[in-house]
Amino acid sequence: MNRLNINTILLATLLSMAGITAQAHDIEEDNGEGTMIFYSWTDEDHTALEVVSNGDGWKYGGDVVIPASVNHEGESYPVTRIGDQAFYECHELTSVTIPEGVTAIGKEAFYECDRLTSVTIPGSMKTIGEAAFQNCNKLNSISCYAEEPPAMESENAFEGSVYNNATLRVPAGSVGNYQNTAPWSNFRNINMLKCATPTIVFENGRLSFECATEGVEFEAIITPSGNQSVTGSTVFLADVPVRYRVEVVARKDGYQQSDRATRDITYQMKRGDANSDGSVTIADAIKLAGKVLEQ
Repeated sequence: MNRLNINTILLATLLSMAGITAQAHDIEEDNGEGTMIFYSWTDEDHTALEVVSNGDGWKYGGDVVIPASVNHEGESYPVTRIGDQAFYECHELTSVTIPEGVTAIGKEAFYECDRLTSVTIPGSMKTIGEAAFQNCNKLNSISCYAEEPPAMESENAFEGSVYNNATLRVPAGSVGNYQNTAPWSNFRNINMLKCATPTIVFENGRLSFECATEGVEFEAIITPSGNQSVTGSTVFLADVPVRYRVEVVARKDGYQQSDRATRDITYQMKRGDANSDGSVTIADAIKLAGKVLEQ
């Protein structure tokens, strides 16, 4: 028996003694945000995928967003499951967003992810496996979009301290249902879902808002900030940078209002930039000519 085979057997034995299932993956793809995610087929016909570990000791970390589908060899395949022990003891994992279309979280999928603070569970979720989030003691925010409480295989899917300290956010019309369905009823803090904090984008003189919660309306307050002083007998206003404080919240029916996003921006219009797009082009000349003709 060669050394490679001996090492392989020893590794398998150690993993077995620790209760860890070594998983081989079929596909590995970047999620579009710089995180490599590993997948296995859920069936022999290769129609759908589940998220798994890489089976080689590598661990997921940081904020992980799982895509709803994966492009592989020119075809798109849906992600429908989080596999057993997929994120087992991923100590650097801080948050995970599970996409719409995933219907199950496997046994011990996030076991002892002791830095995990937030989880987003989609409306498609149907079942959560035994000890799926056990020993995730820092988990303090769970957003579950399922109108019907997903079935839990056991009460220990979540840690006791999580039931006591975390906030569970669910659809507005489902709060009572979760409060009356065990073991979801173990959560002391069950509230309606909250809009995600908006992002303020300022590019080429244009201000826009983005939000991870779809279908929101934005309410913004824009006020001048700071004091600008200039010197000289002749001053072009385009030469004076203007500072603004931008504050915005997101609202949506059935959701709590988002936290307030704030950003200070400085804008200086270029001379001749009539349409405020950050550059001087023929479009500005046309706009200026139009203004002259209107007079």
